[in-house]
Amino acid sequence: MITSLFNLLPFSRGDGYWILSDLTNKPNLSAGSIKKVSNVLKGLFSRKKVKWSNSEFFIFVYGLMNISFLSLFLYYTLIKNPGSIIYFPINIYNFAKNAIAGDAISLLSFRKLLIPIIFYMMAFKFLLSLKKKLSKI
Repeated sequence: MITSLFNLLPFSRGDGYWILSDLTNKPNLSAGSIKKVSNVLKGLFSRKKVKWSNSEFFIFVYGLMNISFLSLFLYYTLIKNPGSIIYFPINIYNFAKNAIAGDAISLLSFRKLLIPIIFYMMAFKFLLSLKKKLSKI
């Protein structure tokens, strides 16, 4: 059930993201929404009046929510709970050792691994995209 709910989150490239992408006809919804937020922030200084369609407004709101979600996740992971990243190798070792020994695996011990795994996956994807951008230069 938790996996199903996680897949419906529209901020990671799971089912929820692709549903919104299809509904808005934006193949790269995340990049398009962040570009929309960036353009709106740049436009605030030029004071141009712009008429938006409903889908453009939705993409702007999605971009704000996406940036907020990512910012809150990074704040929690790096500022409020940096030990989850620092002690990740030890936590994964202990988790694997307990699983191999046949000890009961608690939800708390799995939770200690979940946030750092998501963090490292995001960091890896970011580094890959940065590498692709730099190789085009």
